[in-house]
Order: sequence, then structure tokens, then C-alpha cells
Amino acid sequence: MSSVEMALIAFALAVGFYAFSPLFSVRALLPLLGMLTLFTISRPIYYFADGGASIHVGIAGSAARLTTAGAVIAGLAMWFFFNRSVGAVNGRLLVPVVVYLGVALLVVWDRTLLQYAGALALLTAVGAWYVGAKTAHQFASNLQMSRLIAWSVFLVVVAQSAISILQEMQIAIFVPTIVDDDTVTGRANGTFDHPASLGKMILLLCIVALPFTFSLDSKTRILSRASIVGSTVPLALSAGRANILAYVVLIALWLAISALRGRLRFKLTPSFFVLVPLLAFIAVIGYTRVSERNESDPFGGSRARFLDVALSQLDNIWLFGVGPNTYVAYFGQFDRLTGVGWPVHNAPLLLLTEIGAAGLILLAIPFAYGTVRAVQRFRGAGLGNDAAAVWVCSMIALYPVVTTGWGLVNEWTFPALMWTFGFLFQTMDEGLHTQFGTKDQPGRTRTGTRGSQSVN
Repeated sequence: MSSVEMALIAFALAVGFYAFSPLFSVRALLPLLGMLTLFTISRPIYYFADGGASIHVGIAGSAARLTTAGAVIAGLAMWFFFNRSVGAVNGRLLVPVVVYLGVALLVVWDRTLLQYAGALALLTAVGAWYVGAKTAHQFASNLQMSRLIAWSVFLVVVAQSAISILQEMQIAIFVPTIVDDDTVTGRANGTFDHPASLGKMILLLCIVALPFTFSLDSKTRILSRASIVGSTVPLALSAGRANILAYVVLIALWLAISALRGRLRFKLTPSFFVLVPLLAFIAVIGYTRVSERNESDPFGGSRARFLDVALSQLDNIWLFGVGPNTYVAYFGQFDRLTGVGWPVHNAPLLLLTEIGAAGLILLAIPFAYGTVRAVQRFRGAGLGNDAAAVWVCSMIALYPVVTTGWGLVNEWTFPALMWTFGFLFQTMDEGLHTQFGTKDQPGRTRTGTRGSQSVN
């Protein structure tokens, strides 16, 4: 990391400390710093085996390593576990997949360095769900604390937008490892190593911000909505087609469902006449970038070929898979291009081939259970119901992302994905105890071990 990049990160942290200073406390600051790190920095910290720094294409590196995401999740998981002031969350949904990964690694798979690395990456992602849920338990049901979540999302969006604009101006900061690839050239990557990762992180931040766009607290509401609008800048400059499509679908569905639920009231204000031209300008930039990509890469590479390769061997390995992080090593025997380092561009199918149907089903349990609960709850008017509505919208919006690429399940973005949905899952519960949705919706008083707390 260059000195310029380190200075930018230091500046961002300083702004973050200033923003959070009125509510400074270790109990509030640690989860927020963890969230900021998770969504801004993706770097290896320590390698547990020799050769870990060598290049490997997969859901993890060539050997088990401690990443920034892993350090954040491990540290916060222990802190939450031993900090009894933060109440319990439902972690039982995660136990089956954790047990499966441990047992399969011992008795089913070959226990190679690649598999240890992949298993560690998956366990980090599972832990991220727990950390996200605990964060929501601490922040979501409190108006003042939820404002900190909105601030965190806003700061990350602003930082990534600013860095993306600088990269668009040909200023060499956070230069990706691979710079001569046609799929990377001319696209902003923010603080990450690939433009697609930037788009995915921004998309996940939108999912985090959306439930708070109807908050009673005006600052939380404004910050959340500003984050949604500001997200268009890095999305447009990163030119990820699936990411942009997912964003459009997410916002369109959210607006439609909000209108049906009576949550959306349109007012013609001066800001409308500022936002419309601004969004139109950003849309033109995004359209230009996507058009350029369509000309150079109209079919997204050899996706059809990679899909055929994965399906051709599925009959032999569908139940338990070939082991996490070993797709390229195994399927490269049957296809030269795959062996060079091109996994199948379909996240569920990649996980199916690596951890098998048994592992994929167990990993999907929290998502399936959350979807059932969200469908049951999204019609009401409150934070928990808003979170449920966002969950429903997200399940649909993320479909083009997970079926046209595998980036959401690598060791950098998968923890952020799991943190996001763990946060959303718990917010569905927390928001039902504390109703703060619209300015004319009366609040409730929450009474518990932390005392009585009015949200009016």
C-alpha cells in the first residue's frame, strides 16, 4: 500500500472519528470501525503456510491466510461473545454448516492447503453473519445508534465515490494487481483489487441503508437516502453490468413495494430539480461505460463454456463437492482455460461443485428462513417491516449478480454479504420492538435490561 493510499485511509478514519465523536464509546466504536474496515479494505495480513502469497484464483488464496475481513470478524465475534451487555442473537441457523465444514474437511476432502484456505474463508463468512446480527441488535432499535449506521454507510459511499473519481482522472491510487486485462482497464476499482468488487460492496451498502430511509430521525433518513443516491457514482464508474442491473432492480422494487405499503409519499421539492439532472448525468456516464464494455466483451467472456465445464462433471461430485477453493485445480484437468484460472461464473454453482449439495443447502438455511420470515412481515409499517421488504427486494435483485459471476463468494466480498444479511435478519426482529418508520407513525417504548427508551 502506497503512502498516498495510507494517507487517504487515515483521513477517512479521522473523518469517521469526528462524525462519531458525539456518541463516542468503545461499545459503539468497535462495531462501526469493523464495519468501515470490512467495506473498504481487502488485504491479506498474515499467511499460515509457505507459498500463501502465490497467485491462486478461487474463493480464497493458495494457502490459509488472515485477511483484514478475517481479523475484523474474529475480533468482533469474540468481543460480542464476551460482552454480555449486547443481547443474544439466533446463531443456531449457522451451526449446521460450521459442523459440516469441519467434518467434511476431516473425513471427506483431501485436506490440502487450498481446502484449508477455502474452509477458513467460508468460516469467516459464517462468522460475519453473527457479527452483523449482533451489530443490528446493538444499533438498529435505537434512533440515536441507528444514525451511526447511516453515517458509516454514507462515509464509505463518499470515500469510494471520491476515489473512483480520482481513478477516472487517471490518478494512480489503489491500482489493481492486474491492470492489463480488458475487463479491468478503464474502470474504477475504489479501494479494492477489482472493479466488480467495488460495485458489489456498494450494492451491499445500499441494502444496509434502505431500511433506514423511512426513519423518524431526520439525519438518519437524509444520510441513508444520500447514500442510495451517491452509490450511483462508483457503480457507474466501475461499469459492472450485473451490479448496475441489480441496483436498478433493487431500487425499483423498493419504491414499488414502499408505495404499495403506503410508505412512499412524493413531494416536489427543490432537491428534486437538483437530483434529477445529477442522476441523469451519472446515468449517461454509466451507460457510456457499459456500452464500451459491451463492444469489447458483449457476452461476458467465455461464461457459456465455463458453465458447460462445471455441469459436465457435476454427476460425479454433486453431493459433497471437490473441496472448498479447489474448483480450478479439479476442473482444470478437463478444460485448459479453466486450468489457467477461470472458475465457473455462477456463485451457487461454484459453491455446489466445491462444498456439494449438502454444504450448499446447509449454508442456504439462514437465507431460506430469513426469506420466509420476510415474506410474512414486509407488509407492515415499521423498521422491522422495512427490513423485511428490503430482504425480499434483495433476494430478487441479487439474482443477476450471483448467476453471472462468482465474486460475491470470494474471501473479500462473501464476509460483507453475510454481514449484510445477518444485519438485515436481526433488524427484522429488532424493528418489531421499536417502531420508527415515518414521521406520522407513533413510536413505541422499549423496556428491557437497558432501561426504558422512548423512540418518539
